[in-house]
Amino acid sequence: MEADGPPLSKPRLEGDAWEEFLEMAPPGFRFTPTDSELVTHYLLKRAKSLPVPFPITYVPKFIRINPMELPERVCVRARMRHKFSYELHILKVVLSHDPSLMPNNAFVVGAIFDMARSLAYIKPGDNKWTYIPPIKMSSLTDAIYHLGKFYVVDGYSGMYSVDISKSFSKPRVEVVAPRTPTKANKVYIVKSHEGDLLLVQRFLEWRGNPRRWATSCFKIFKVLGLGGCSSGAGSSAAGSYGQIVERVEIHSLGDETLFLGDNYSLSVSASDYPGCQPNCIYYTDDTIGYNMPYYPYGSRDTGIYYLLDRSFAPHYRVKTKQKRVPIPPPVWIVPTLLP
Repeated sequence: MEADGPPLSKPRLEGDAWEEFLEMAPPGFRFTPTDSELVTHYLLKRAKSLPVPFPITYVPKFIRINPMELPERVCVRARMRHKFSYELHILKVVLSHDPSLMPNNAFVVGAIFDMARSLAYIKPGDNKWTYIPPIKMSSLTDAIYHLGKFYVVDGYSGMYSVDISKSFSKPRVEVVAPRTPTKANKVYIVKSHEGDLLLVQRFLEWRGNPRRWATSCFKIFKVLGLGGCSSGAGSSAAGSYGQIVERVEIHSLGDETLFLGDNYSLSVSASDYPGCQPNCIYYTDDTIGYNMPYYPYGSRDTGIYYLLDRSFAPHYRVKTKQKRVPIPPPVWIVPTLLP
């Protein structure tokens, strides 16, 4: 980045001041530092609360922000997105337990965030997030809390465990399953109705009119060796440290049904829910980066995938008047009144 005159040392901007700065940025303004320059002159200085050469980085105080205000607070306004994109992208947030059932606040919040898709977590009472260095694991696509640990997965189906218990002075990251040669467009990690973990690969292809990315198939793998119900000898421990688990592809879910999406993925017994079809996958359009922006055609890659014959069917048809409304992808809601 080149500029006339001495470098600026103005304090960081927040809220309305930040948006005013974006409005005043000169035409054609670009911020394209190298990785080394970004770390040395910006990120390290910001971490140490030192002045930076140019007040371009904005770190919102998430712990002080109402979750309902996050989209507005961490993103620049729509008319500026074509220039600056998102300042901070949060891919997914997961809870270790339902906070309403934990009177002592004994729960943890985990988040996959940033363009590197790294993991961070925070506990009630903490005044800052704890970040897992991207060098240990990155490009994460999904996360779940299972048997006392966070389990995360990346686009190559590499699986990692993160133990944040008090047994260790710092988070302990272990490779549970190494990366495979095959890269999926999205990989989910879901707890089955029987208590096992399932890795679900989702593949897209470029097709349709207008041309778009659409789901072409799914592959499901059962993770064996973590303990739990049917993946071992009934142990409640999540496997030994350094243990590499086995991923076995399965071609049928039996009476189970998977619901996959950006906000939450789950497995249910179809026989417990009238109208729910067994041995299939209900999915939503959550492949951000492929079908974004959703305007003017809305969320399109949604449907039902039948494992028996690998066929597709719609589960919701977008109405004509909705097709040019920039609505976000649908989310799954679990009714608390059902068993």
